[in-house]
Amino acid sequence: MSIISTLIILIIIFSIWDWLKRKVSHSATSNYYEHGVHYIQVTCPHCHSALTIPGEGIWNCSECRRPFEYKSGHTYKCKPVLSPAITLIVELYAKFAKADGVVTKEEVQSVDSIIKSSLHPTDKELTEIRTIFNLAKGSSNGFQDIVHSLYELFQDNPQALLNIIENLFVISKTNGQLNNQQETILLYTVNAFNLADQYSTIKAKYYSAIDAYYKVLGCEPSDSLETIKHSYRRLVKEYHPDKYASKQLPKDIMDYANRRFQAIQEAYEQIVKYRTAH
Repeated sequence: MSIISTLIILIIIFSIWDWLKRKVSHSATSNYYEHGVHYIQVTCPHCHSALTIPGEGIWNCSECRRPFEYKSGHTYKCKPVLSPAITLIVELYAKFAKADGVVTKEEVQSVDSIIKSSLHPTDKELTEIRTIFNLAKGSSNGFQDIVHSLYELFQDNPQALLNIIENLFVISKTNGQLNNQQETILLYTVNAFNLADQYSTIKAKYYSAIDAYYKVLGCEPSDSLETIKHSYRRLVKEYHPDKYASKQLPKDIMDYANRRFQAIQEAYEQIVKYRTAH
């Protein structure tokens, strides 16, 4: 075989190989840094949606929810590690935890505990669950589509829908109270799940108004007023707006601190009023 023939064959082979690569993968469109994290904009190989990911690895598309792998500048289709139902549940928990703008360490631990006790995932599945949680909490997509997709999956299993609602209440209690943003999600979800008539009963299992105020201050009903006052003063100092005003922190952190400060003040006032009346 002549050298020219060999070169022609090699060119054809490389052309076919390049075509195959482009057929199953998409190149990253751009890279950027935010808060010290390197983000990459890619295209989902399944639905062709534009996505933002923090690096190489296996990710779930926030639009079609199918998994893909990003490696060496390309995205590749891959088989799902988790069922669509688990993926949707984790995404809803993430949206709920982020409802007030900040996901706390306690909320992450609560979700982790719920997942481990109810699903008993393998190490590989748990890694995937945590990845989905982190992507969902950072996504700008709303929670409404997730809720309706869950109802479509579980409409013949009311107990599964009820368990999802109850787990949302468990997550909310990690911060001592149900904030307005989280209650908005809960009310929307119970209506979508056709469980609105059970909402008050479910909520009463997790929240007594005065107990919630004690939780905000990190106290117990059995604590003395002096102990409660000490906790109140410590928290006011920790979350006072003046403490954060000069630090040029992100807006979501500032908003969270302001809401916490207001909740602390309200909790102390209500506890004092309750004890005076009783």
